[in-house]
Amino acid sequence: MFFTPKMIELHREKQSTSLLCLSTGNFAGLGHIREKELTENCKAVGIPADRVHIVDDKRLQDGMQEVWEPTVIAQYLDKYVCDIDVLYTFDEWGISAHPNHIAVHNGVKSWYNNSRVGGLEVQYLETTNIFRKYIGFLDVPISLLLFSKGLELSLLKWPRDDMFAALKSMQRHKSQLVWFRYLFILFSRYAYINSFKAA
Repeated sequence: MFFTPKMIELHREKQSTSLLCLSTGNFAGLGHIREKELTENCKAVGIPADRVHIVDDKRLQDGMQEVWEPTVIAQYLDKYVCDIDVLYTFDEWGISAHPNHIAVHNGVKSWYNNSRVGGLEVQYLETTNIFRKYIGFLDVPISLLLFSKGLELSLLKWPRDDMFAALKSMQRHKSQLVWFRYLFILFSRYAYINSFKAA
């Protein structure tokens, strides 16, 4: 949902892409359904099923009260992050302040600083202020104006890209498509543009 513009850009540029999801999303007991939905969604944006890795670990459970340890996250990064040039992940604010997103950032940052995988670049998806977060497509010109050195932008390019890609993407995640996610998809900048900061 948050990374749709980047995923579409990588597919458009025919980049070989993998996805690592550190939880099945089993908060409501729907992990087995959400795994299938995520795999289907990835196929739709050009990531083959054999390059989608979904972790089912009792130490990495979905939820606002769950604490994910950086050492556990590092184990899975060691296992799955190889032969890639760039790793895209959340920044320290986790876009929505979700503790799992923040834990992913902290785990990746700690792992990257301690392992220094040769040739790997880490890019953090920028969390913007609430105003910019919810002005949807109108954030594109603002982001272009604020574009600075060290910031990477990925945006949907009309008419080549489907401007409703985030909505179509979430329609494959039926178990998560509750009323407020429709609002997020329609009004969030993250449906149209991503900005990344290098580690």
